[in-house]
Amino acid sequence: MKFNNKTGILVVTGKLEGNISNLEPKILLQEQINSEALFFPKVIVLKVDWDGENFSAILDFHDKREILSSGEAWDFYLKVNNDKYKLDMLNCPSFQASYYPFEDTLFQAVPYVTRKNNLSIWVKPKEIEVKVHHVELRPEGLILQVIIVNYSPHTTLNYAARLVFNKIEEQGIGVHNESIKIEAANKELGGNLFSFFIAKRSVFEKEVVKPGDTWKGVIDICDLQGNYVRLPLIIPEICRIDDQFSALANNRLCKAKFLIDDKNSLMLKVEQTNISMQLERLSYEVGTTVALSGSIQGLANLNEPFQINRLYLRLRSNSNRLIPYVIELPFELSCNNLSSKFSLKSVLNNYRIDEGAIWGIYVEVLDKETGSKGEFAVYTQDRGVNELEYEQIIPNYDIKPCLVGGNSLAFKVRKKVITPVTNPIKIAVCGSCYSRVAFSSNTYFNPDYKEKYDVVHTQFHSSVVSVMSKPTKFPIDYFLNYTQTQIDYIKDDFEKGFFEKIELLKPEFLIMDFYADVFSDLIIFDEDHIITGSYYVRDSEYLYEISRRAEILTRENVEIYLSYWHKAMESFSRKIQEYIPQERIILQRARAIETFYDKDKKVKKFKNDRNFIERSNTLFEYMENYLLHLMPNIQVIDLTQFGYIGQYDFPYGGESVNHYEPNYYKEMLKKVDDIVVRTLNSTNMITVKGEES
Repeated sequence: MKFNNKTGILVVTGKLEGNISNLEPKILLQEQINSEALFFPKVIVLKVDWDGENFSAILDFHDKREILSSGEAWDFYLKVNNDKYKLDMLNCPSFQASYYPFEDTLFQAVPYVTRKNNLSIWVKPKEIEVKVHHVELRPEGLILQVIIVNYSPHTTLNYAARLVFNKIEEQGIGVHNESIKIEAANKELGGNLFSFFIAKRSVFEKEVVKPGDTWKGVIDICDLQGNYVRLPLIIPEICRIDDQFSALANNRLCKAKFLIDDKNSLMLKVEQTNISMQLERLSYEVGTTVALSGSIQGLANLNEPFQINRLYLRLRSNSNRLIPYVIELPFELSCNNLSSKFSLKSVLNNYRIDEGAIWGIYVEVLDKETGSKGEFAVYTQDRGVNELEYEQIIPNYDIKPCLVGGNSLAFKVRKKVITPVTNPIKIAVCGSCYSRVAFSSNTYFNPDYKEKYDVVHTQFHSSVVSVMSKPTKFPIDYFLNYTQTQIDYIKDDFEKGFFEKIELLKPEFLIMDFYADVFSDLIIFDEDHIITGSYYVRDSEYLYEISRRAEILTRENVEIYLSYWHKAMESFSRKIQEYIPQERIILQRARAIETFYDKDKKVKKFKNDRNFIERSNTLFEYMENYLLHLMPNIQVIDLTQFGYIGQYDFPYGGESVNHYEPNYYKEMLKKVDDIVVRTLNSTNMITVKGEES
């Protein structure tokens, strides 16, 4: 391998070992898929000189700069038919090169040899920095001036700049990667000083802003090719601002202020306006009847028109944005005084009741002028609420009012203890390692599980959307490098035979988890033909082959993604009950983890971004609660509160944010034992709204 970082010419020569008949190989440069979101990788096909054994190829960095600068890392492959092989550099002399700066772009690139002795190209931004020149807070908004400094030698840049506020999600859940982009007002001082004005009152569109959101300012530098580099915006200590919360034009239920956080980043913080419902009377009677009345405070400070839209219960969760469902309550309104009377036993009759569940009560206010809505908790100053007694809501479950999070009214559920007896059973799994590997004879898991259980079918790493779509022809030639078991899993995802196998094999219990729905994107051929973007497909040449006839829907577009998922989940819940009753469906609550034990039993952190883990866990919780809304009588295993972490020697792939220590899987099997025995011995399965272990 030879590389001239002045001209950007890379020459690769080598030898192909093995017989490929008369086929001529191709040398490819393919973009790496290292991000959590799936995409169709770009591919550059190089011209190859081939004599039947030896090959030679040339890559002109300058000629391919527009394509190369759109990616971050690229791998070289030799391709014969549908098989690809990375270029092995083990026999090459030691190699080190300098970066080649792409002309008229913000990027530079260098070839390098990976730790596995393969040839790759790394692309990174040129040495550019944003320096804040001036910050000034005015009543109408904030003035910001920045200077762009280019440290790259012998390079000149022609670029534009914009200020971007990116939303930092409350629990890491990305909704359309929401951002606000503000173009520079002018460009002065030789082209490297940019001025911005942020009008706080009108900076948000009404659909975008939500109470509790925090928006972080960064600077995007854009080159002539349309590529951009995102740079941190650091406010110097000397540039302090002292802003106050003020109302927003497009959502009068919210207020915002500028602030500088402890890392000197410019932030825009959004909170609710000072509206609340304060109870003046609350009673809780035998039969779980609740009577309450109180006043809506704070509306008098705002100009009309506002409307009290509804009063409702919902499960309190880690995310106030993704709410699977609410239960509306009756209420009467006189001026700003609201009263309501309802029976918890009646309103929760058709909903899932779980141990430890906390139902919050909220008022929704509508701003009729802007169309924006706000959710406001119901508060009471009566500390005696916590002393009220539990009342039975359904067999084996009690409920009572309580105060949570600063005197907010809620209703808490507890479960009575049931003593189980053991009994073996046939099991099917629709999920992932979270659910399946507990039924493994490896000593890491449960070596004696076959004495009690027979796993008759596993639908592995298939999203619910894929399971409920129509069959797609399985292109086996692209997956021959996998084991037969893995090929069967991939084939199941393409051919959609889940329900036929359930009907044929007649499992008595089904265990589910939502790993594939949370961690895999969707590959859409058309509205009826969809497959899971699993790591099997991600790592195959098939992904490139279908790039012109399919689309990828990523979880980053979570609202669109969930619209597909909702429809599929509703169909799945109806269909599965034709074969297995709700009481024999077990939901395994799954969560990604941040830490694992290394070989010395020391706790180590995964390198994954914490925001990624939080976003995944918020989706897990949302999907699980939505399923429980659709099928409230199913059983639940919840190990999320036990504090289990990962372990370095997980037998199938090593440590991962989705792979746990052995005790997790042993405890899971105990929970399965408990559910199976309790269900088989229950004399009142239909009445009881499920059980949670």
